Amino acid sequence: MLSRKLAIEMAIASFLDSEAFSFEDCLLSQRLKESERVEFPQKKIGCDRQFYNQKSEIPSCIRVNLRSSAVKKERDPYINNTILPQTMKKIIIGIMGPGESATSTDLENAYLLGQLIAEAGWILLTGGRNVGVMDAANKGAKSANGLTVGILPGNDTRGISESVDIAIVTAMGNARNNINILSSDVIIACGMGTGTASEIALALKANKQVILLNHSAESQLFFKDLAQFNIFVVNNAVEAMNQVREILVNSR
Repeated sequence: MLSRKLAIEMAIASFLDSEAFSFEDCLLSQRLKESERVEFPQKKIGCDRQFYNQKSEIPSCIRVNLRSSAVKKERDPYINNTILPQTMKKIIIGIMGPGESATSTDLENAYLLGQLIAEAGWILLTGGRNVGVMDAANKGAKSANGLTVGILPGNDTRGISESVDIAIVTAMGNARNNINILSSDVIIACGMGTGTASEIALALKANKQVILLNHSAESQLFFKDLAQFNIFVVNNAVEAMNQVREILVNSR
């Protein structure tokens, strides 16, 4: 487990190195032990460090000033008079697919997709159960130390995949399919079944883009006919990931 000192060092370093955090003042507050004062190398941008010890009533903090002419003051979020960095939304990729009826090819594709999604630093979202494409994708993601979210149909976590990190218990049955879709930035349909078909239809209804990874010409033609520009047919997991990246870039 990371020490608090190392965790803070990594957090500050990421703020200073990343162009994504454009703000004039960033005040990070963290109570530190006297022996855990954190030192950082000077960056090319201005760095004004100020420390308070734990005996003071004021929490220990590190103040970092990032000056940029492109910064607009009104964009800076203020919370309790403390300036906080604007956070970047994590990308969530939903993998939908059959459960008990999944084929061996579906399972192989789902496992590799989960692995590749984790390696890309994205969050995996599935239906969360311990069967079929859901379970295989979660196992693949965990093999690469990814973060997994499972949207469960019941009112408890019975039947959950052991590879799900965050369980969302809905007690909504199949209606939870809409949560799966609306919570995902991009949807990959791996294999085909009635539940998967309903999720694809919900995605198209919500004007979301769907990647089809299955070898059913009939289903490909059917969904292409419904939404020609929101359906993308691929032949393997690598092609699916390339298509995800293209969709994400074009949606910015």
